[in-house]
Amino acid sequence: MYCRKCGREIPDDSIMCGYCGTPVNPDNPYTYGGTPQNMDEGANGLGIASMILGIVAILLACCAGGKWLTFFVAAAGLILGIIALQKPKYGSSRGMALAGVICSVIALLMKIIVIILLGVGIGTFLYSHMFHF
Repeated sequence: MYCRKCGREIPDDSIMCGYCGTPVNPDNPYTYGGTPQNMDEGANGLGIASMILGIVAILLACCAGGKWLTFFVAAAGLILGIIALQKPKYGSSRGMALAGVICSVIALLMKIIVIILLGVGIGTFLYSHMFHF
C-alpha cells in the first residue's frame, strides 16, 4: 500500500504513514492518538445544563421569593456538574461543568445568607415592636 500524502510505500496493516504521519483511514477516530474524538457527547450536555442551572439559581437567589425553587435548581445544577466532572475529559464540558458547580454553590450561599439576614431582621423588628413597653 502507498501513503496518499507522500506516496511512499507502507505496510498494509499500518494505521498511519511512518514517514509523514498521515492516517491511512481518516474516518477512523482511533487513528489520531488511539483515542476517539468526541467520544462522550453526554458529558457536554451535562456541563451545559449544569452551567445554565447554576446561572438561573443565582438569579433566583437574588429574588426575595422562590426560596425552595432556588435550592432545587442549585442542587440540580450542582449534581449535574459533579456528574459531568467525573466523565472523561473530552470536549468542552469540563469548564462548563465547573462553572455550573461554582454558580450553584454561590447561589446556595447567597440564599442562605439572605434567609439568615431576613430572619435576624424580622426577629429584631418583632422584638423591638412587640415587646417595647
